[in-house]
Amino acid sequence: MDLQLTDKIALVTGASSGIGAATARLLAAEGADVVVGFQRNEQGAAATVEAVRQHGRRGFLCRLDVTDAGDVQRAVSELDLESRGLDILVQSSGVAP
Repeated sequence: MDLQLTDKIALVTGASSGIGAATARLLAAEGADVVVGFQRNEQGAAATVEAVRQHGRRGFLCRLDVTDAGDVQRAVSELDLESRGLDILVQSSGVAP
């Protein structure tokens, strides 16, 4: 499959396990650099980053609470996404009301 994602930047929330981690790995396999968003499971997120890097892509850890607008803005600033841009956003974190 060729999704033409070479050098695209993706942010996947909830990427420390399950569907989010699998999505991050798939995006990397298709050529994207991946920001691995997580809230608590840093060990799982680090494993996902390692999997991204095994595909020859850049992987970044980002602790992020998607229910907190200030935390989202902090992450955008820290990752310099305002100037670099974000091509793909996958919201895979489990958010309970």
